[in-house]
Amino acid sequence: MDLFSTPLWEVNCRDEFMKSLSSYVQLINKLRKDGEGDEGDNRSNRNGWRLDNVNLRDDFKPVNDEIIYGLSGILADKKVFDPSKKYNYRLESWINLTNKGGYNTIHHHALWSVSGVLYIKCPKNSGRLLIKDPRPAVFFHNLLPKAGEQIVIQPKEGLMVFFPGFLEHAVELNKSRKERISIAFNIGLTSE
Repeated sequence: MDLFSTPLWEVNCRDEFMKSLSSYVQLINKLRKDGEGDEGDNRSNRNGWRLDNVNLRDDFKPVNDEIIYGLSGILADKKVFDPSKKYNYRLESWINLTNKGGYNTIHHHALWSVSGVLYIKCPKNSGRLLIKDPRPAVFFHNLLPKAGEQIVIQPKEGLMVFFPGFLEHAVELNKSRKERISIAFNIGLTSE
């Protein structure tokens, strides 16, 4: 018996979508230059730029479709989801652009079923995703190997990472001279 395991899924974007990543970098930079979004410290993002409600924009429909494609894959995980049920979803997504020296503080999205990130541009040393062990009591025991450690996800362009919204997570300092760009998302699931 495996008690209290927590799923995390990594999904690679489809080849056709991968070909569009550079056009999204250009579009995001244009939106920022045109004054859309919020500069500075916004929610967990420090030293960056954020644009909310990407899920409502026609110019990002293929991005949101790719997230839903990834969601369909994780819903097939029979260890977590009941294959006899049909799941409805509600998507919320936003852009995080992190400048050199920027990072994301530790936080969670507890009211959402699934949260995640799709990497659009991630230069070397621009910050890894850190996921905290959600079991606070493990810090007081040494029975479990690697108990209490952070799980580290190395970003790569076109990678999507999905995890339960309750997991605390952060992003390391961007030590690159270039900005890191990602689309973060929350998904609310209900079953019929």
